[in-house]
Amino acid sequence: MVNRVWQTYRTVLFCRFFANYFALILIPVIVAAVLTNFFVVRLIEHDAERLNNTIMQHFSEQTDDTFVTLERDMVNMLSTASLKNFPGTSGDPAELTQRYEWIHSLMQQMNKLDSEDLVYKSFLYFASEDLVIDGNTYNNKDEYFREQYLIKDTDIPSYFANFTGKKSMVFTKPHTVFERPPFTRDIVSTHSNTAMLMSYPFNNSNPEVYLVVNLDLDKLRERLGIQEKWVTDTMLVNSSGSVLISNGSSELQPDSFAAMIRMNPEQTLFLNENRKALSFTKSRFNDTWYYVSMIDLPTLMKPASTIRTMTFVLLGMFIIVGGLVSYYLSRRLYNPIREIKTGLESQHPHLDDAPGSHSGNEFDTIKRFSHLLISKNKELTQTVNGMFPIVQEQFIVRVLFGEYRDSLSIEFW
Repeated sequence: MVNRVWQTYRTVLFCRFFANYFALILIPVIVAAVLTNFFVVRLIEHDAERLNNTIMQHFSEQTDDTFVTLERDMVNMLSTASLKNFPGTSGDPAELTQRYEWIHSLMQQMNKLDSEDLVYKSFLYFASEDLVIDGNTYNNKDEYFREQYLIKDTDIPSYFANFTGKKSMVFTKPHTVFERPPFTRDIVSTHSNTAMLMSYPFNNSNPEVYLVVNLDLDKLRERLGIQEKWVTDTMLVNSSGSVLISNGSSELQPDSFAAMIRMNPEQTLFLNENRKALSFTKSRFNDTWYYVSMIDLPTLMKPASTIRTMTFVLLGMFIIVGGLVSYYLSRRLYNPIREIKTGLESQHPHLDDAPGSHSGNEFDTIKRFSHLLISKNKELTQTVNGMFPIVQEQFIVRVLFGEYRDSLSIEFW
């Protein structure tokens, strides 16, 4: 127990030196690490968020421009077609000839509309007549949707429910279309389409004609996708939460998205209830549309996380190196003091048994030994001064009795 306490006393001074050096090295490193994490890393995170917002804004503007162009072409087509004066179906040959000319004129205009990049097929659906016209043919409704535009049976009710009331750039729900040569049963391909509807006359609640532009969802998803590695999914969502178009597998619940746009500001990163990072931008083309992007947050914040990781790695390295340097400097400073103390203890071993000799550090021990040497020197000086008259008297007596006859004998005495 005594040896352990003595060993503790011996290491107190060294530990003090080590702590001082270590603090001088470590405190600036800790301050630098804190500043890096709270300022530099945060600045990079803000820059990453602004970059994402800029890309989202640019993307939404480009996509809106696509819909604006498509809307303009649809309006121009309906305006120039003069559908109000569409010829009747009486048996008059002149009217029939005029009717066929009008139909072929409309087919040519539909061909121009079909040349749009995102358009899969467009056609005119006549509400008051049993007639459908596209760029290649015209036919009655049953024949057309049985041979020319074959829709999956389960999608038919929701698809035809759209042909009521006024429509202006209204999205239908996605539906599956089977492509096959007319009058055959061989399906050569399958498409997932969604349609945009516009009625004519434009402001009439009982329109005569619906212009249907079926969009190729595969191309639209490709256009909708943001070519940035941190964006995992992009969606076009309406204010009720319904996903109109998505280029990924993610879907948002209507209630959750409605709450999301109420609780979070536009163009900011936030986490939904599933801990997924989201960002949304309102469409300029339609006030009820929102472009929503799902963000891979670790990828977006990779520069910041890399700097944060490197900061902690450097902090660990400085702790190790600083500990070694502090140990080396402390040893260099402590060893001479320990040697002086050890030398003094070896010359005065009896001091170790004195009361209170084990208290304090090496400086206290050296101080006690110094006081001991000073006190012994004073005692010796006093003893010599006290003996000097006696020695002087004996010397004079011996000189008087002739014991020292020459200067050499006096010098040896």
